Amino acid sequence: MILYPEESTIDFSKMEYIPECKDDFPVVCYGYDLHSRMEPWHWHDEFEADIIESGTAVLKLEGEEYHLKAGDGYLINSETLHSLSSLDNSHCKIKSMIFRKDVIGGKPGSLFWTKYVSPVTERRDFYGWGLKKDLTWQKEILDSLKKIFSLFESEEDDFEIKTRELLSKILSVTVKNLPPENPENKKATQNNISKIKVMLLYIWQNYSKAITLSDIANAGAASKNDCMLCFAETVGTSPIQYLKNYRLEKAAEYLTFSEKKVSEIAELCGFQDKSYFSKSFFQKFGQKPLDYRKAQRNN
Repeated sequence: MILYPEESTIDFSKMEYIPECKDDFPVVCYGYDLHSRMEPWHWHDEFEADIIESGTAVLKLEGEEYHLKAGDGYLINSETLHSLSSLDNSHCKIKSMIFRKDVIGGKPGSLFWTKYVSPVTERRDFYGWGLKKDLTWQKEILDSLKKIFSLFESEEDDFEIKTRELLSKILSVTVKNLPPENPENKKATQNNISKIKVMLLYIWQNYSKAITLSDIANAGAASKNDCMLCFAETVGTSPIQYLKNYRLEKAAEYLTFSEKKVSEIAELCGFQDKSYFSKSFFQKFGQKPLDYRKAQRNN
């Protein structure tokens, strides 16, 4: 069965929490529209593979950016920081699959793990791919994804084993087409990603409070200059701008899924000035908070 949740399952106290990814069959498929469900920066231990059904999506992977249209897709490596948004906040329908490493590899150290999982997950300079159907090997991955989504819709008797077979094929194609390793950037990349994950966690856990650039930098044991550089290279914005955007995205969630007053939402999201909150919200979403709530409810 393909799940259609209204809200993301991201748990910002650590990383994405995926309760539907069960131990007995650690594969889950979702369908959603980026117009009503945002996927801000996060990471998770599982692999992710998605297809764009309609609209245009912007995928960001630790400094890399892909613009993807209907029929395209993407594969995201384990532990990779990523975000997904629709172009101009328009409708963009996604079919998404999350799968754990052990569904293909079994136990760490097994032949399957060593041959098909480790070559991907141990490449910290490889974040994933945007997938285009005009490249033969990428089309092969996309076709396998479509078959998996069909299997989850039909749930025929042996859909689990057919899904595992197709996932094995996807990882096999991925391993064969991995780009050459770049050892010069590997250590620097790992250090930056480790720092920014800690700093992002700090923001996620404290966004309702007054936060300064020094607070964010100190959380990552970095100087203010290193903090700004790390955010610019990885997330593509400044720490303070990221904090503001995150607060506004949380406000949008409150407006959509709660009955709280605008003034209460502003305070919960770290805005002490309601007028500044309303102005900032309009600049980001093109609507006043109450108009945004009404539009989301009508959709």
